[in-house]
Amino acid sequence: MILIDVDYNQLLSRLTGRRTCPTCGRIYNVHLQPPRVAETCDLDGSRLVTREDDSDAVIRERLTAYEQQTRPVAEYYRRSGRLVWVDGSMPVDQVTEHVFQEIERHGVITAEGG
Repeated sequence: MILIDVDYNQLLSRLTGRRTCPTCGRIYNVHLQPPRVAETCDLDGSRLVTREDDSDAVIRERLTAYEQQTRPVAEYYRRSGRLVWVDGSMPVDQVTEHVFQEIERHGVITAEGG
């Protein structure tokens, strides 16, 4: 199991700051990767939208569900020595690179267990 770990407040900022262009699908973040003109897509000028599930209340609910339902599973894998931790606070391309490195290092495991 690979756990991509991100600080709670950083994760909240990433998710609540996410904006999407409804025309081309490009994703921005008002805190980390804002468009040149506020709330406007750099590529086609469309007004950016916030997904319903990116609201503060929904995100907090999702993070609470993670703590209650998923964290115990991660703890099980940690105790059994089968948890790989990746620092999710790094830029996306670095996190992706680390995840693929860990997959290569540990081998690919399929649903069939092979």
